[in-house]
Formats: sequence, structure tokens, C-alpha cells
Amino acid sequence: MALDAEGLAGTLICEHKYDEAAPLSQLALKTDERAYGKDHPFVALALNQLGVVALKHGDLDTADGDFRRMDAIYRSAFPEKNKHVALGLLRLGELYEARKEYPRAEQSFRQSVRIYSEALSADNVQTGAARIELGVLLLRERRYKEAEAELLAGYHIVAPGRSPALNAAVEARKDLIELHTAQFRTAP
Repeated sequence: MALDAEGLAGTLICEHKYDEAAPLSQLALKTDERAYGKDHPFVALALNQLGVVALKHGDLDTADGDFRRMDAIYRSAFPEKNKHVALGLLRLGELYEARKEYPRAEQSFRQSVRIYSEALSADNVQTGAARIELGVLLLRERRYKEAEAELLAGYHIVAPGRSPALNAAVEARKDLIELHTAQFRTAP
């Protein structure tokens, strides 16, 4: 039951239906905690979803608690160079970026990219999505050359039509347009 709720919540999150995803993720969290204990990776999955919902709603304190707990669970359950640890770093990077703590966000995104590259591969969709996140951060900081390199690299990884990466590809296109518009405006 919890996996069904988490699966549906994940789909709703991808569709930006955060209000519909939240109760399903809450149900999954409670069910997983009862079934597996408070420190199981299934619990971390539900916390990830709840943290994303909170982040999208601008509730940074709740997102912080959810993401830190998720990260701690994943770090205790998996080796350092594991995709779950990379996900924890990615989510913390998103939180730091939302708080405008750009150096911390950059460090988290770079670690996430490194771990995804080593754990999965340099051309894995999750690596590409992490590179896009890093590129967006660099764009916000007006570090255009670095942003372009990361956005393009990430886009070329996620764009080949793999369905889970479709949202990332669409977002990367928007970010590349924003990058080139900003570069054009600041050109002498």
C-alpha cells in the first residue's frame, strides 16, 4: 500500500500537483514507519516527496527537516558513493538555493553530480538532471560560461527522449533560453 501511495505521489509531483501528492506521501510515511521503523530507506523516499512538496510551497523549514532526515537515513543505509546519497545532496542543494545560500548549494550540487557519475554513469539521466540543477544555480549567479556548460551537458543527457527525463529536458531548454537572453542583455 505504501509503495502504491509513493508511486502515485511521485507521478503527481512530476505533474506539479503538489496538493494531491502531499496526503499520499504522508500516508506512505506513516505506513512505512510502522512497517519498517523510522530509519528505513522507504521512509526516506516518503520524506523526499514531502520535502519536495514543502519546497514547492515555499515552506523551507519543513523541507529542511524532511530533506535532512532523508539524507541521514540514506547516509546510514548506503555507502557514500550511492545514488541515494546523491539524491540527498541534490535535495539539500535545492533547499540551499531556495534560501539563496549559493555556495552551499553549489557544493551540494557538485557532490551530487560526482556521486551520480560514479555510482550510475556520466550519461545517466539522474546525472544529467543534477547537472541541470547545477547549471541553473550558476545561471542565477550570472556565471554564464559555467552555467552554459552544465546546462548543455545536462540537456544532452536527458533530451534523447527517455520519458522520466522529459520534464528535465523541457526545463533545461527554458534555462538555456534564459541563459542566452541574459548573456545577450549583458553583452557589450
